[in-house]
Amino acid sequence: MKIFALELLRWGPFSDLLLDFSSPARALHVVVGSNEAGKSTTLRAVTGLFFGIPERTADDHRHKKPDLRIGGRIGSENDEELSIVRTKGRKNTLRDRTDAPIEEEHLRRLLGNLEQGQFETMFGLSHDRLVEGGRALVEGRGDLGESLFGAGLGQTGLSSLLRKLEQRAEEIFVPRGRTKKLNHVIEKFKKAKDDQKTFSQPVRAWEEHKKELDALRERAAAAQAERESLLREHRRLSRIKRALRPIAERTEILLSLEARRDVVLLPETAAEDRRRAQAVIADAGPWEDRLRAEIAELEGKLVSLDVPAQLLDKAQAVRKIQEDLGSHRKASGDGARLRGELRQIEDEVRAICARLGRSMTAEQAEAWRLPAALELRVRGLVKQHVALDAQVRAAESALATVEARLAEERQRGAGLPPLADVADLGRAVERAQREGDLDKLIRERERVAEDLGARVRREHAALALFELPFDRIGALPLPSRETIERFERAFADDEAKARGLSQTLADRRKKLADVDRELERTRRGGAVPTEDEVAAAREHRDALWVAMRRSILADPVIEQGDVATFRAAPARVGIEMVLDYEARVRHADELAKRLFHEADRVAKVSTLSFERASLLQEIDELSASLAALATAREAESARWQQEWSRSGIAPLSPAEMKGFLVHYEKLAEDRARWMAAEAELASMRTLRTDHEEALARLLGAPLPGEASLSALMERARSVCERAARARTERESHDKELTRRTAESAQLKADLTKKQAELDAWSASWAEAMQSMDLARTTRPDEAEEVLRLWAELTKRCEKAGAIRHRIAGIEQDSKRFSANVLDVVRVAAPDLAGEPTEQAADMLVERFSLAEKDDIKKREVTGKLDEKRRELEDVTHKRKAAERKLAQLFDEARATSVSELVVAEERSKEVRDLRARLDPLERQLLDFGEGLGLEALVAECQGLTGDDVATALNAVELKNEATSNTRADIDKEIGKLEERLALLDGSGKAAEAAEEAEQHLAAMATLVEEYARARLAYRLLEDEIKQYREKHQGPIVRRASELFERLTLGSFVGIRGDDEGEEGRPILKCVRPAGGLVGVEGLSDGTRDQLFFALRMASLERHFEHNEPIPFVLDDILVNFDDARSRAALSILGELSQKTQVLFFTHHARVADLAREAVPPSRLCLHDLDTLGGRARLRPAS
Repeated sequence: MKIFALELLRWGPFSDLLLDFSSPARALHVVVGSNEAGKSTTLRAVTGLFFGIPERTADDHRHKKPDLRIGGRIGSENDEELSIVRTKGRKNTLRDRTDAPIEEEHLRRLLGNLEQGQFETMFGLSHDRLVEGGRALVEGRGDLGESLFGAGLGQTGLSSLLRKLEQRAEEIFVPRGRTKKLNHVIEKFKKAKDDQKTFSQPVRAWEEHKKELDALRERAAAAQAERESLLREHRRLSRIKRALRPIAERTEILLSLEARRDVVLLPETAAEDRRRAQAVIADAGPWEDRLRAEIAELEGKLVSLDVPAQLLDKAQAVRKIQEDLGSHRKASGDGARLRGELRQIEDEVRAICARLGRSMTAEQAEAWRLPAALELRVRGLVKQHVALDAQVRAAESALATVEARLAEERQRGAGLPPLADVADLGRAVERAQREGDLDKLIRERERVAEDLGARVRREHAALALFELPFDRIGALPLPSRETIERFERAFADDEAKARGLSQTLADRRKKLADVDRELERTRRGGAVPTEDEVAAAREHRDALWVAMRRSILADPVIEQGDVATFRAAPARVGIEMVLDYEARVRHADELAKRLFHEADRVAKVSTLSFERASLLQEIDELSASLAALATAREAESARWQQEWSRSGIAPLSPAEMKGFLVHYEKLAEDRARWMAAEAELASMRTLRTDHEEALARLLGAPLPGEASLSALMERARSVCERAARARTERESHDKELTRRTAESAQLKADLTKKQAELDAWSASWAEAMQSMDLARTTRPDEAEEVLRLWAELTKRCEKAGAIRHRIAGIEQDSKRFSANVLDVVRVAAPDLAGEPTEQAADMLVERFSLAEKDDIKKREVTGKLDEKRRELEDVTHKRKAAERKLAQLFDEARATSVSELVVAEERSKEVRDLRARLDPLERQLLDFGEGLGLEALVAECQGLTGDDVATALNAVELKNEATSNTRADIDKEIGKLEERLALLDGSGKAAEAAEEAEQHLAAMATLVEEYARARLAYRLLEDEIKQYREKHQGPIVRRASELFERLTLGSFVGIRGDDEGEEGRPILKCVRPAGGLVGVEGLSDGTRDQLFFALRMASLERHFEHNEPIPFVLDDILVNFDDARSRAALSILGELSQKTQVLFFTHHARVADLAREAVPPSRLCLHDLDTLGGRARLRPAS
C-alpha cells in the first residue's frame, strides 16, 4: 500500500493544501517545515486520514471541528486505488469525492487490518521512540531475543514489562512464602476452618452459668440506676454552687434599681446631643455676621462691572476675523510676489517658442499642444530603434560563433571509434548481480551449514539417553506438549493430594492421641458419671419398683410402658427385693448428684468422647482415600507409559519429558534447517557455475581453472563500461551536431526577421517626423530633444496658469475679509467705520479680548455671591435646629435650666449602667439552670450557703465512687461468665468462622486469577520472544550487522549473539574492527540509537519480504546524528524506499541537503511546507 496524495483540505492552519507523493513511484519523501510551518500537523493528518480524527483534536484552531477535512489517494501493489475524504464525527466519517459514505472495511483491507496503535509502533518511528529503543537495549542487558522482538514490532520496554509481570506474580504468591498476599490469605483460610471445627463442639452445661449471669446483670442494672440518681443529685448541687454568687449580685442590683424607680430614662446620646447643640448655637452668631458682610462686598463689585453685550454677541465673527487676519496680511504679500513670477515665466515661454522656430505670445503658446498619441508614438519608435539595433548586432555575433562550433563538432565526429554490441554480456552481468555476491554468500552458507551440522550432532549426542534414530528425527510420534503438561498436572495433583491426605491423616492421629491423653487425665480425678450410666441406674430402679408393685397389688393396673419394664426385670421376693430397691434408689440418686456437682468434668468428658468418635471415623475415611488414590496413580502411570509406547522411548517423569520435548523440537528444527541449508548451498553452487560459463562464453575466452565469478564479472563490467562510454560519446556527438545545426538555422532566420523589422521601423519613423513638421532624415536623438523642449514648454504654460489662478483667489479672499470686518463694525463698533480694514480689525480683536475678560470676572463674582448666600442659609438652619434639639431635651428631662439637665443625664446613666450589669447576670443564671427558669433556680438556691452545698457535694461524690466500684466488680464477673458461656456455646462463633473462611476463599479466587494472569502473560511473552528470535535471528542479525557498520562509519563491523546471558540466552554484542566485543551497556547514547535503528530497518526489510508493503513514517529521528551518520541513515532509508514508501518529516532544512547528497535523485523527492501555497505541486529533489 502507498499514499499517492495527502490533501489538507481544512486541517490545522491549512486550506486546500496538496502533498503529492505519486512520483517517483518508489522514493524517499522528505517533508521539511520550519517551526510553526505545520510539520507536526501534517504528520497527524496521516493517522487522522487512516484511523479517524480524534474526538478532542488540537487541529481546529483555524477551522471549526465539524468542518475539518483530510483527503487522500491511496493504492495497493495490484493497482487498486481509493480516493477518500475523512471528516470529523462519530460515524460515517469516511467519504468519497461526492461526499457519499464509504465502508471502513475498504480502507482497513488496504491497511492490512492494522489498528492505529499497531501502525504507529510497527510502521512509525519518532526521535523519542528511537531513544526509548536505545534505552530498552540497555534495560534488557542486550538480550538478543528481546532486542529483535522489540525492533521487529516497534515496541520498547519489553525487559521492564517482563520484570513487572514477574514482580507482580511474586507480590501475590511464592511457594514457600508467608507474607505475600495469597500466602497470607491461605493461612487465614486455614485458621478460620480450624476455628469453625473448634467452635462446633456440642454443649449442654451452661444453664447454671446462664442463671448466674442473669442475676449479675440484674445487680448491675440496680447499681447503674443508683449511680444515675447520684449523678443527677451531683449535677443539681453543682448547679446551685455555680449560681449562688450571681444570684447575690443580682439581688443587690435589683435593690439599687428599686431605689431609682422615679428617674427619667433619657436617650444614651442625651449628653452628647446637648453639648453639640450648645456648640452650634455659640458658633452660629459670629459666622452669620461675617457672611452678611462678604455678601454686601460682592454685590458692590458686581455693580461696578460693565460688559459690552453687542460685541460678545458677535464672538464667532470676531474670532473668525482674528483667525483670518494673519492669512489676509500674508496673502497681500504673496500677491505681489506671484505677479513677479508670472512675468518671468511668460518670458521663458517666449524663449522656448523661439528655439522651436515659433514666434507667439504666452497665451498663444498655452493653446498650442503636441498630440499625446503622436508623442507616445515617437517615444516608442525611439525605444524600438535602440532594441532592434542591438538585436541585429547580437544575432550576427551569435551566428558567427555557432558556425565556428559546428565546424569543430564535425571534425570531432570524424575521429570517434566504431560501436560494439555488448547487450547480451550486459544482461548476463545484470542477472549475476541480481543474485548478489555469490562467492561470499556460498562461503557464508557453507559456514552456516557447518555450524548447523555441528549443532545438530551436539544436540543429538545430548539426547543419547533416549537412543533416538538419527534418520527419524522430526518424524517420531511423540505426545504433544499439552498432553505432557496434562500428565504433569495430573501427577502433581495426585502427589499434592497424597501429601495432603497423609499430612491430614497424621494430624488426625496426633489429635486422637491428644484426646485420649486428655480423657485419661480427666478420669484420673475419679470416675466421672455419664448420663448413660444415670439412665441405666434409674432403669434398674424402675424395674424393681414394677416387680414390687406387681407382687404387692392383687390386680395391678399397669401402663403399657411399665409392662415392658416389668417383663424385663428379674423375679425377686420378700425383703431382698425391698433392700435391693432401696440400694438401687440410693445408687441412682448418688449418680445424679455427682452428675450435677461435676457438671464441668461431665461436659468435658462428653465433648472429648464425641471428638474421639469423630476422629476415628475421619481416620478411617482418610485411610480409604489414600488407598483409592494409590490405585488411581498406578493407572495414571500406566497411561503415561502407553502415550510413549509408539515412539519406542522409555519416558521419565512428565517434567523431565517436557524438557526432553523442548530439546527434541529444537533438534528437529535445527536438523531441518541444516538440510535446508545444504540444499540451498548446492543450489547456489550450481547457479554460480551457470553464471561463470555464460560470462566466459560471451567474453569469447575459455574458462580459467582458477577464475572466480567475481573476477569474470569484473572483466565483463569493464568491457561493458568501455562500450557504454563509446556509445555515450557517439550519442553525445550526434546530439550536439544536430543541436548546433538547428541552432545555426534558427539564428539565420532570426537575423533575417530582425533586419525586416528594422526596415519597417524606418518607414514608420519617416511618417512620424513628417507629422511633427520635421525632416524625414531627423535622427532619433534630435527628435528626443524636440520632445524635451515641447515638454518644457507645456510645463511652463501649466505653471503660469496655476499662478494666475492663485492671484485671482487671493483677491477674492481679500474682498471677503473686508466685508466681514464691516459687518461687525456696523453692529458693535460704529466709531471704527472710517478706519482702514486691517486697523479696524485689530481694534475689534483688542476690544473683544477685554470684553471677554470682564465677562469671566462677572461670572466669577456672581458664583461667589450665590455660594455665600447658600452658606448663610445653611448656618442659620443649623442654629435653629440646635435650638429646637435643646428645647426637646429640656422637655424630656423636665428641666428648666442646663444645670438641671446635666443632673438628669447623670442619674439616667446610673440606671442604664445597673441594667447593663443585670442582663448578663440573668443570662449566665439561665445557662447555669440547665433548662430551669430564672425564678425556679432562685427558689432552688433559697436558704442554702456555699458551705452547705460543698458538704453535700463531697458526700455524693464518695457514695458515687463506691457505687462505681461495685458496678465495675459486677462487670468483671459478667465478663468472665460470658467467656465461659462462649466456650460452652460456640455455634455463633462457628458460623462467623465459616463466613470468614468463605470470604478468604473468595479473596483467594481473585488473587489466584490475578497471579495466573501475570504468570501466564510472562510465560507467553517470553515464549513469543524466544520463538521470534529462533525464527528471525539469522537473516535479521546479518542484515542489521551490515547496516550498523554503515551507520557507525566502520567504528563497528557488525553485531552478533553470544551465549552469555541468563540460562544461556544469546546476548547482543557489537564487533570492533579488531575483533573486540562491546556490550550494549558500553555504547554511547547515539550509537545505541543507531543500533536500534539498524535492527528496526533489518526487521522491516524482513517483514516486507513476506507481507504487503505499508508506508513507513518517520518524525525527526536524526536530531542526535552527526552529518556523516545522518547521510548513512538517509541512504539506508533510500534503499528501503525501493521496498515500501518512506515518508520522513523534519524541522531541519539541513536534513534535506544531506538527503540530496546521500540518496540518488531518482529515489528522492523533497517537499517544503514553508513555500507551499494553494494546491501547488512540490519541488522534486533535483
